[in-house]
Amino acid sequence: MPSTTDYAWLHRPLEVVRMLTSNVINGVDQCTDEDMGVQEYFKTILSKKENTDLVPILTASNAELLRPGSLVRMRGMVHHTFDRRYCICKGSAILSNGEKRPVCGLYQSELQVPDGAHIDPHAQSNTFIAQTEVYVTPIPGQNTWVTEMLNGKQEVAPGTAGTSDARLDTGLSIAAGKRQQSDEADNGMSIDEDTLDTESKRVKAAASTNVPLHTNSSSDRIPADGAGANGETSTEINTDTSKDGATDSQGASLSAGMGVYEETVGAAVVTLYGSTEDPAINTHVDVYGILSEPVSTPITAEQPVDDPMGMFPELDTAVAPQHMPRLQAVHLESVLSTNPITTTVDSLSNEDIAKARATIIEILSEALCGDVAAAEYVLMHLLSSTPISESAAPNGAKPGPRVGKVSLNLFGACDAQMVANIEDILRSLTPTTVKIPLVMDTLNAERYWPVQDGESQRLRKSLLQVAPRITHFLIDEVALQTGKLNDTGVKNLQAIQNLLVSGVVPYQFETYEMRFECDATTLVLSEGKSMLASELPYKLVPSSQEASSHTQTLRNVIQAGEIDQLRTYVAACRALPFTIDDATREKCISDYVELRKASPDTVTPETLDRLLTLARYCTISFGKSLLSADIWVKVQRGENERNGRLPIPPSAPVRGQ
Repeated sequence: MPSTTDYAWLHRPLEVVRMLTSNVINGVDQCTDEDMGVQEYFKTILSKKENTDLVPILTASNAELLRPGSLVRMRGMVHHTFDRRYCICKGSAILSNGEKRPVCGLYQSELQVPDGAHIDPHAQSNTFIAQTEVYVTPIPGQNTWVTEMLNGKQEVAPGTAGTSDARLDTGLSIAAGKRQQSDEADNGMSIDEDTLDTESKRVKAAASTNVPLHTNSSSDRIPADGAGANGETSTEINTDTSKDGATDSQGASLSAGMGVYEETVGAAVVTLYGSTEDPAINTHVDVYGILSEPVSTPITAEQPVDDPMGMFPELDTAVAPQHMPRLQAVHLESVLSTNPITTTVDSLSNEDIAKARATIIEILSEALCGDVAAAEYVLMHLLSSTPISESAAPNGAKPGPRVGKVSLNLFGACDAQMVANIEDILRSLTPTTVKIPLVMDTLNAERYWPVQDGESQRLRKSLLQVAPRITHFLIDEVALQTGKLNDTGVKNLQAIQNLLVSGVVPYQFETYEMRFECDATTLVLSEGKSMLASELPYKLVPSSQEASSHTQTLRNVIQAGEIDQLRTYVAACRALPFTIDDATREKCISDYVELRKASPDTVTPETLDRLLTLARYCTISFGKSLLSADIWVKVQRGENERNGRLPIPPSAPVRGQ
């Protein structure tokens, strides 16, 4: 077992992989795992936070600085999972002198064999392992403050100097174009720990410059025309001498490399090994992997960037060629929440909670031209969440309303400045925010729902493909102008409407459609009452003429360094459970019965559901979990005011006036 004290797992992970696999192949270690114990080894190491903090973070800005062959990590969303294939796990290489030597194709973009050697495709000792490529993109709508917290100052591995330049030794090279190569040849699969402990010996297989990669199509394959480090050559394995990429008798590809796909800045192609269940689409993941040499694929006129409105800042058409990082995943974890703030309400004092709540109300009311009552509803909207099931719903029955969902429509005094102010607040307080401006030209031209491209067999990037948990949508209907919607525009509005009411997004695959649920809170800003149906339409009654160009209170909070307290309040309150005691439950039922008697035509079960939902979020906004009679009355009064502002006919009045 390789030593962990010298940090070879961090600096030279591929050598660690070679040592682990060679020990199993040579009978030194007994392991029945498909990948010969590699994932278990790294899982054990990375279970310690002090180790994960040492792993360099892969970002769009440093992808060219990270040294191929080093261990890196990234957090992202699974945008698409490609069909499972097979690669060589253990194989037999025939050297130029006729001698046979065992080789392993695990965790490499291409199988590395000694110079002049070739793979024996008919060797009885050849074994294969399942290999799946996953396209991982930056988390849609992730706000800057979250990225800054997650990508905060990293620790420096022991044994390196404490300067910023010395830290590059954990995975960064001084010059992006210069790759260090080892001078020693690999004389076999066996690697001793003394060799592994020598800091001067770098990763052999991935340290060569411009390691060639090939696509699934045989005509697109790049020939291995250059020798790598240690006298090794990148070789595509074929079962015959034809140009086409051959497969074994069962259809398993003998290639250790995978394909190149249309790229997005900040994204990566992650290769998973083994027959375990692949991560589902839209899952948030933390990936720890060995960085392969990136592939340059310039964006040309034949590869347009599908982003006319600039809604995806990670798409940068000015960068050419772009580079697609590729990771050979040695460890992968699902992430339930992208919010780096994990503080609970128990750690906050009543004074802290009251102060944070009052400050947010002040910030919101200032942005809403002084409408404090509307600010209370926006706060409850910020704290809302909707439980989702763990599986996608097939195309079947019409989706219905989701319990606990709060879609809010503010109208009556909204303009472009108010939209900008509300967007600033959402991006300052929430982890993920996606803005959807309803512009006629874009509605008619672009599909907002995910559609699988028939040629590339992957989902095209779309506005509504987001993570299943906690995404805040800001829908700007103020930007909508007079015009006529075509079929695409109508379907886009239908997709947004489904998101507002039922929290589902249709995904159009090649031969079928599936509906995926997401815990999305939606806020619609419009001049008049929105054409999109919302649970809570709310007419603004401003006390000032127009929104200021900046929310002064928010600016003061940020300048005073107090914004983190507000984010902590939102995160902690949002995670609170909600309960109702017997006495309060009886009062709720009694009030509802009286309402039904007074207005049987307008008071429905949805009325009670709406009141209880608002009572839940009003309760947790005070840092409490148990509904009190006072909050129940407060919610009823708030609903009375909201209904009184709506155009005739209003909803029935509720008790508690």
